[in-house]
Amino acid sequence: MRWLGLKIYDISLWRPVSTTDSEGPFALELEYAMRFRGRDIAARSIEEMEAQGYDDTLQLARWQRAMARIFPDVKPGDRLLGVALPGKEARFYSRDRHLGNIEDAAFVKAFFDIWLSEKTRAPRVRAQLLKGES
Repeated sequence: MRWLGLKIYDISLWRPVSTTDSEGPFALELEYAMRFRGRDIAARSIEEMEAQGYDDTLQLARWQRAMARIFPDVKPGDRLLGVALPGKEARFYSRDRHLGNIEDAAFVKAFFDIWLSEKTRAPRVRAQLLKGES
C-alpha cells in the first residue's frame, strides 16, 4: 500500500485453500514500513469506514475506542494480523501476542471491507489480494 509514493505497508490475505465460502474465516496481515501510533491507525480505519458509507456516529465512536485500546504503536517491520470470523468477531495479533477481540459482526464487515469491499479506496490492492498476490 502506497500513499503519495510512500510505502505505508505490505498486506497479505490468508484464507483456507479449501474454502469456497466467502463468509468463512480469513486473515489480513499488514507489515508496516513506517511508524504509526495505534490510536492513529484506529482513527484512519474509521475514516476509511466512513468513506464506504458507514455513518452511525455512535457506533463508529465505539469502534474507534475499541481499536485504540487494541492497536499498538508500530514501527517499520512490525506486523499486525487481523482474523475475521464473519458474523461473530475480529481477533487481532502482533507476532505471537493476542492483542484483543472486537465482538461485533458489523465491525468485522466494516473493518475488513476497508481493503476487500468493492467500495474500497484501494481497488488495486483489493484486486491483488483477491487474486492471491500480496
